[in-house]
Amino acid sequence: MGDELAELMRIRKAIEALALHLGAGRKSGAQGGGGAATGGPPQVAPDSDLDGKYGDPKVILNPRNWTGEPYKGSLMSECPSDFLEQLALVLDEFAAGESDDKKARYKRVDAARARGWARRARKREEPPAPAPDDDFGG
Repeated sequence: MGDELAELMRIRKAIEALALHLGAGRKSGAQGGGGAATGGPPQVAPDSDLDGKYGDPKVILNPRNWTGEPYKGSLMSECPSDFLEQLALVLDEFAAGESDDKKARYKRVDAARARGWARRARKREEPPAPAPDDDFGG
């Protein structure tokens, strides 16, 4: 019975996290420029922001569900895309639960930056395209 209850609690947490990510239960018209915390699509920081003075922040935590190498204290540019996507979800969750609008906005900005760095990391992580075969059997 205890294992079943633990499994149900794990499933409930997963569903709540998904609902939070999708914007369920949010007040419409929240400030902050979109993203999961406002019920809109997740925002991705543009390259101009990532290349700016504050565009490559240090990672402040390792998401609880991250099972890989810890990146707390690393710059976002030093992290793999999978880690950054999970970090963005966590930052959106924190923003949604934040009562201070200014702090919530900064968390959403960092979530967008994590997604921007994840996009860049995916480009780095992509294997190079195979060279086309030539007409001479090479």
